[in-house]
Amino acid sequence: MKGTKFTMLTLLGVLFLWFGSGCYKTPPELEEAKKALQKAAEAEAPKYAPEQYKSAEELLQQAEKADVEKEEDECREKSIAARDAAENAYKAALEEAERQRRLAQEEAERKKREAEEAERRRREEEAERRRQAMLEQQRKLKLSQINNMKIHFDFDKADIRPDAEPVLRQLAELLREFPNKPLTIEGHCDERGSEEYNLALGERRAEAAKRYLMSLGIDENRIETISYGESRPIDPASNEEAWAKNRRAEFKVPVE
Repeated sequence: MKGTKFTMLTLLGVLFLWFGSGCYKTPPELEEAKKALQKAAEAEAPKYAPEQYKSAEELLQQAEKADVEKEEDECREKSIAARDAAENAYKAALEEAERQRRLAQEEAERKKREAEEAERRRREEEAERRRQAMLEQQRKLKLSQINNMKIHFDFDKADIRPDAEPVLRQLAELLREFPNKPLTIEGHCDERGSEEYNLALGERRAEAAKRYLMSLGIDENRIETISYGESRPIDPASNEEAWAKNRRAEFKVPVE
């Protein structure tokens, strides 16, 4: 009788364990945790929140292990923890992605501003180079204009003729634009007369032009005179027209 009772109890225990085992259900929290982790992955949590995402993965692995071992309470606990960790990873990923997006946008805007500023400076520098080049061209043209100026004299005379005065006034205006430029006045004669006489006459002509410029306010120390006499004719012919051209004073300044 006692043996039969023991056998019945043993059988009931086995049946209880069998039915208990057969009635195990995976906690719904495990599926929730999986979905939460998938959502975090789609938000690029492995990139933007790697530590939080790794923690959620590890908790999910523990929950799945408990599920395999049919440890319902352990599975539920780890699933909830995994779900919460995945949700935190999701939020952290969104925040970090937004932060990096803002930083990238700010960096792009900064580079754009720098590029625009560099372009503005480039245009200004180019405009300034063109302006300076134009000024330099104008400067050289004016200096060349001085070097092409000349006045003429009557035969055997060193007096400034009326037709020379406008030329000298224009010359004075140009010289005032270049206060640091020295001026050389060259006196010339026609071929008539001795070399010695013509050198002296050429010097008187250069000095006459110098005195006139000084009367217009040009500093005496800027002006040097030299006579070439008859040695540098414009026209080598021996006639009145050629002689009239050769009786002159020319003006020279360094162009550079």
